[in-house]
Amino acid sequence: MIQIAVCEDRETELDQLNAVIGRCLKDSGKEAAVTMFRSGFDLLHHTANIGHFHIIFINASLNGLNGIETIRELREYDSGGLVIYLSNTERFAVSSYTVGAYYYLLKPVTEQGLCSVLRRAVEVLEETDSRAFDVRTAGSIYRIPCRKVLYMERNSHKLTIHMAGGEEVTLYGKLDEMEERLKEERRFIRIHKSVLVNAQHIFHYQSGEVVLDDGMELRVSRNLALAAKERYLMYLADGC
Repeated sequence: MIQIAVCEDRETELDQLNAVIGRCLKDSGKEAAVTMFRSGFDLLHHTANIGHFHIIFINASLNGLNGIETIRELREYDSGGLVIYLSNTERFAVSSYTVGAYYYLLKPVTEQGLCSVLRRAVEVLEETDSRAFDVRTAGSIYRIPCRKVLYMERNSHKLTIHMAGGEEVTLYGKLDEMEERLKEERRFIRIHKSVLVNAQHIFHYQSGEVVLDDGMELRVSRNLALAAKERYLMYLADGC
C-alpha cells in the first residue's frame, strides 16, 4: 500500500488537502494510507520511530521548522520518497530541489493540478517497484525484484542476495559483475569491496556504517566512504 504524508500547519488547508487527495485516489482506483501532520517535528518523529512515506506533501513555509529544513533533516536517515512542496511563494523553489523535491506546487492548488502531480508520482513509484533482474543457480532461475533486495554480499566465490522478509539467494558470481550489470539502478551502492547495498532500504547513514530499515548494520569501508556518500546523496537528490 502507498503511504502518503501531508504536512500543513493550517488546519483548514490540511482538511482540504486530505479531502482532495482522497478524491484523487478514489478516481484513480489506487489504494493508499494518508497520514496528516501539523508540523515538521511531528513528521520527523513519525518517520524516525514508525516508518517512512512513499509520497510527502509538505508546506514549504511551515512555522517553526519549515518544509525545507524538515526534509533536509529527514534526508539524513530516510530517503523520504517523493516530496511535493506546496507554497504560496516561489521563494523556496530553488532550495526545495537541493533536498530532492519531486515537484513544487504554488498555492492556491487546484484539484486538477494536485491530482495530476499525484498520479505521476504514483506512476514513478510503480515503475520503480516493477524493475527486476534474473539470476541463475544450479538448475534454477530466479526473478529478483530490485525493491526487495536489501544488500548483496560476496563471500569467497559465492554471492548472496539478502532480501526483505529474510529470503536469500546464493549463487556463484562476482560482485563487480553484478554491480556493472545493475549500474543503471542508481539505488545500488558499493559500500565495501564485498557489499553492494540498496539505498532504498537505508534507514540511517553515518560515518563508517549504514543501518537498514530492518535494523541490519553494514560497515562502510574507509576507501569507499566518500564515493558511497556522494552516490547516496545523488540518490536522495533524484527522489528515487
